[in-house]
Amino acid sequence: MGTYLAGQQWVYSQLTSGDTDTAAGSRIHAAEDVPQDVTYPHVEIRPFVDRVIQTMNATTIGYANDFLVVGVKTGNEYESLEAIADAIETDLHRQSGSVSRGEVFYSWIVEPFRNTYRDGDTRYVELGHRVRVRTE
Repeated sequence: MGTYLAGQQWVYSQLTSGDTDTAAGSRIHAAEDVPQDVTYPHVEIRPFVDRVIQTMNATTIGYANDFLVVGVKTGNEYESLEAIADAIETDLHRQSGSVSRGEVFYSWIVEPFRNTYRDGDTRYVELGHRVRVRTE
């Protein structure tokens, strides 16, 4: 199961060591680790879709993990998140590498992502990308 989780570990590693860390003020969180008193803006890494890659005889040869990687802030305008979205693209599009859980053969931006929602009286906006990571 370790290689299955390599994608998320690698995405986090790429973001915290790249342009996104600067753009987001070192506030990068896996979705399950976002603190209750989080500071905005910040970046969230959310698992989206996971696929098993198999041969014709059902031998697993790797995984394709999709993540929503988004800048999140309060308010109603996206413009201040553009630098974060650009940094995410720089750090994750057409990249590869390895982490302790396994090898990442390549990653790419699948599509841009934009969202807005309310929680009580607070409005949030999100801007980023859906990213696909191909692991061993």
